[in-house]
Amino acid sequence: MLHAGRDLPPAAARAAVELFALGKFGGYDTVARAVSGERLRADAPFPIDFDPAELLP
Repeated sequence: MLHAGRDLPPAAARAAVELFALGKFGGYDTVARAVSGERLRADAPFPIDFDPAELLP
């Protein structure tokens, strides 16, 4: 069984990104999330639009 990216062979490397904003009660709220092959898009707290795979070497 594979668990959250570990135990994956190097050829199957992937990137995952989550964007958080400070929540109303002091915790963090997820604004956006994406993995390789998807676009991470958000307008707040700042504009962002990219594929997490672009972070890989």
